[in-house]
Amino acid sequence: MQPRVIVVCIDGMAAYYLSDDRCKMPNLKSLLAGGAKVEKMTSTYPSCTWPAHTTIVTGVSPSKHGILGNWVVEKSSRHVKEYYGDRVFEKEDVVKFPTLYDLAHQKGIQTAAICWPLTRGAKHIDFNIPEFYEQELFEQHSTPLFWQELKEQGILVNNYGPWSKEHSRGQMQDWLTTEVVKYLIGKQKPGLILAHFLLADSFQHDYGTCSPEVFWALEYLDERLGQIIEKLKAEGLYDSTDVFVISDHGFMDAHSAIRPNVLFKQQGWYNSLSPEQSRVIAISNDGSGYIYVFDEEYKDQLVQEIKKLLLATEGVAGVFENQHFERLGLPNVEDHPHQADLIVEAAPGYLIQDAGGDNQVVSRQFDKKATHGYLPEKDEMKGILVACGPSIKPSCVVPEGNIADIAPTIAGIFGIEIAIADGKILESIITIKE
Repeated sequence: MQPRVIVVCIDGMAAYYLSDDRCKMPNLKSLLAGGAKVEKMTSTYPSCTWPAHTTIVTGVSPSKHGILGNWVVEKSSRHVKEYYGDRVFEKEDVVKFPTLYDLAHQKGIQTAAICWPLTRGAKHIDFNIPEFYEQELFEQHSTPLFWQELKEQGILVNNYGPWSKEHSRGQMQDWLTTEVVKYLIGKQKPGLILAHFLLADSFQHDYGTCSPEVFWALEYLDERLGQIIEKLKAEGLYDSTDVFVISDHGFMDAHSAIRPNVLFKQQGWYNSLSPEQSRVIAISNDGSGYIYVFDEEYKDQLVQEIKKLLLATEGVAGVFENQHFERLGLPNVEDHPHQADLIVEAAPGYLIQDAGGDNQVVSRQFDKKATHGYLPEKDEMKGILVACGPSIKPSCVVPEGNIADIAPTIAGIFGIEIAIADGKILESIITIKE
C-alpha cells in the first residue's frame, strides 16, 4: 500500500509551548502519546516563514534553495521584493532545489498544498491553494478545477482573501483551510497533503508570546487538527496515514525597534523619498535585517563604516559579513542577486524595522509585540515536530533536530531519496519499509 502523509504546520509555535501547562492541545498531545517528537527543531536564518517553509519541503538551507527571507532587495533595481504573500515570485522561477512534492509527484503520488508558502505556479501540486492575502491572487493562481469544485461544494473559498488579510479574522482562514483539507481527505485522498495554519503567528505578533490570546489560538488550532484526525478516521484512513505536526520557527517578545535606514539617512546614505537613489538600503526580516551597499567605488570602506555604526547602536547584537554567510546557511554576496552585503542581528527584546515616521533610530513605538527572524540557535526560535502513524516509532523522543530533516524523513517514508540534502532522515523516529 502506498504511504500517505499529512503535514500540518502551526506557524510560529515555539517548542516551549509544548511543556507549558497553559497550552491546552489535547489532540496534539494524543498524537504525541502514540507517536514521536523532536523536542526542539532548529529553523533557518533568518527564522522567517518563507525561507523556513522552503527548507521544510526541500531539506536544504537558503544557500541552496535560494529563498533568503520574507523580504529582500533586488540589487539591479534597488527595489524591495517580497516573498511574503506570494505576490511577486513564481515557485518554478525562484526555488532552485527539488521539493518533496516535486519528487512525490514524479513517483505518481498525488500532492496537495493548502496555504503553503511559495507554491504559486508550482507545477507538481495537483491540488494547490497558495499562501496569499488578496482574493484576486487566490482566484488567479489556485488549481482552477479544484477551486471551482470547492465553490460548487459550498466551501467558502470566496472568503480566503479577506479572512487571510486581517489578523482579527485569521481563525476563519484556518477554519477554511481545515474544511479544504477535510474535503481532500474525503474526495481526492492525495498521498501528500501540506497544510499551513497562521493564527498562532498572527496573534503572537499582535499580543505577544504566552498571552491569553495565543493560548486560545493554539487551543483553537488543536481543535482544527482534531477535525482532520476525525475525518481520517471517518474515511478509514487514520491507521494508514502518517500525521506530522510541525512549526517553522519560534517567537520572542520585543519592546523596541531598531531602524537602520534612519541611521543611514542621518549619514546621507539613504534617500527616504527615492530609495532607489540610496547608497545604502536596509530591509527588515524582523529579528534580523539585510543591509545592501550600492556604492561600488567605496563599498569596502562603507561596509566597515556601517558595521561600526550598527555595533554602536542600542539593541544590535551582531553584524555578519560575507565571510560569515556560509555558516549561516546563506549564499555569498556574489552568488545570489538578493544576498545582502551585511546582516544585522537584533538583541533579545529588539527587532529590525525598515523605517519610522518619528525618525528615531531606536523607538518604543511600533506595531509588533513579538516576532521571529533571529538566529535559529536561540532556544526561543526552536520549533516542534510531533508525528504519529504506521511509519512512526511509538514513544520516541529526540532532543534536537532541524527543519531541513523534515523533507528527507518524509521522503524516506515514500521510498524517495533527496540527493545532497542538508537535512537527514530522522531514522530514530520512523520505520522505513524495505
